[in-house]
Amino acid sequence: FFLFVMKVVVIFLVFVFSVCNAEILEEPNLYEPSRTPIDADANRTMCEIIQSKGYPCQEYYATTEDGYILGMFRMPQPNGAPVLLQHGLLDSSFTWVLNYPEQSFPYILFELGYDVWFGNNRGNTYSKNHTTLSVDSSEFWQFSWDEMAIYDFPTQIEYALKTNGNYPKIVYIGHSEGTTQAFAGLTVNSSIADNLYGFVGLGPVISVTHMTNLWLKDLLDLGLPWLWNLFGLNQFLPTPVELHSEFVWACAECPICCNEVIELICGRHHGAFNNSRMDVMSGHEPGGTSVQNIHHWEQMVKNPTFQMLNLGRAGNNEKYGQNSPPVYDLNLLPKTLPMMLYSGSHDELADPKDVQNLVDQLRSIVQSVYWKEIDKYAHLDYVWALDAPDQIYIEVTNVMRDWVEGI
Repeated sequence: FFLFVMKVVVIFLVFVFSVCNAEILEEPNLYEPSRTPIDADANRTMCEIIQSKGYPCQEYYATTEDGYILGMFRMPQPNGAPVLLQHGLLDSSFTWVLNYPEQSFPYILFELGYDVWFGNNRGNTYSKNHTTLSVDSSEFWQFSWDEMAIYDFPTQIEYALKTNGNYPKIVYIGHSEGTTQAFAGLTVNSSIADNLYGFVGLGPVISVTHMTNLWLKDLLDLGLPWLWNLFGLNQFLPTPVELHSEFVWACAECPICCNEVIELICGRHHGAFNNSRMDVMSGHEPGGTSVQNIHHWEQMVKNPTFQMLNLGRAGNNEKYGQNSPPVYDLNLLPKTLPMMLYSGSHDELADPKDVQNLVDQLRSIVQSVYWKEIDKYAHLDYVWALDAPDQIYIEVTNVMRDWVEGI
């Protein structure tokens, strides 16, 4: 009973955090100025962060077939082969530029001559717009990663390719949910592979039934998304607005505390992050998503089948024309699309057992699947760890060169 009460308390605290972010509550600034200097990047925009490091940045807007307007960023190099970096759940394109240039994948790619693109899925910080729907309407938030797979994934690829104009294909690099939408999108429309040199998956996920993060599992088992529905909330953990300064202040004062929170959610890997950038992280994370998307992830915890969102018998018949949600059949993946996958021994979200099952399936379908499990890596290390260039990026770029040159 005590554990149950503690779980309810945690849910309540998370709920209050989300309500505050949604500007339902307004809190005054209760804190004195930080005794630790605040990194200017904490209050900069995406392009301002990139430009402050001496690199070019452009912002674009790509409209999906169902009317969502997605914010995209680019470190332009028109004569270079295009690369699309796609973030994970509750994240945004910011995740790729948290660290300094020598530690971050996009800067490394740019230095090697690539035309670097950043995607943003519907509903996150940079993609809250639509051709007809208001972001304040419940209709705007009726989506999960199904729609990200079917619409956002191909739209951003096509937009980057069309704007680049000099190359017939693009390299796709996804993290976490960025891999989920790619696997699903490629089974629904395998012709997307005609536009891809290759697919790099960091912390790949199609199932989380073996997820070892008991804290998150318990929250989902208790029906956390339903609490948001009960109070009529459609967004889940949007980027802080009212409490922005307070979060930045807290992480500047105690970066280790913020690091502990991250590791509680994503897995332990002490010393992996640059703690001096925790105030920057708190100024931009989380990126937010829809409550319906969290429902889909809740479904994945309980059911190992890689399938569309279960809307109940009536809802399924209305949307899918059948009693149960359609399954994403990995056998429909393009067999000639080369893949490189990276997972971590300490990843509590893309659990080693789930990744092993995925790789076993892929190797019986796809001709070229490279997989590397990195010792002690947790779920954010692929994009935030200080040694990620040595563990991942150098190896990936060596193979990417061969993909682009057709070797």
